[in-house]
Amino acid sequence: MKKHHLSRIDELISLSFLLIVCGTLGTVNGGDDLATKCGEVVEKVIPCLKFATGKATTATKECCDAASEIKESNPECLCYIILQTHKGSPQIKQMGIQEDKLLHLPSACNLKNANITQCPKLLGLPGTSPDAAIFTNASKLSPTNEASNSTSSASYGNIIKPPIIITHILLFLLIALPTGFLTIYI
Repeated sequence: MKKHHLSRIDELISLSFLLIVCGTLGTVNGGDDLATKCGEVVEKVIPCLKFATGKATTATKECCDAASEIKESNPECLCYIILQTHKGSPQIKQMGIQEDKLLHLPSACNLKNANITQCPKLLGLPGTSPDAAIFTNASKLSPTNEASNSTSSASYGNIIKPPIIITHILLFLLIALPTGFLTIYI
């Protein structure tokens, strides 16, 4: 009986943590709507968690398929996750997501037409804002020492940061929600 009580407490703590994370993500124009919208696509990036945390050196086919689907259907969510990652959201940091890995995800998955310079427009950010600079400055950088067989002409300008944000959220869900959390509701 006591064990059940403790797991219930763990579940409530995890749910509270999830609500806090969702609440802290709404910092861009229309952030509340975007946080809600992007929260709905989070489960799609679960296959990318090992790559985003550095536990895997390459992105799996499942991860790349998920990143591609999100890029096509909700590219602003990828941008949103990257922005929150760059801002150093404590909840995202706790998940162990590496911003560098997120920045390399588009090239690791060979995603076509994935240019992060479009993120400020997708997020409704003024072009001169510090938040917009995250994407324009990153697009001018070149990747360093990638383990993949990418060409030397690859740049951050071809990288989609938004899949990284979703990856962070998914990683959080995997870590924060205990195994069997949903079984009490089924």
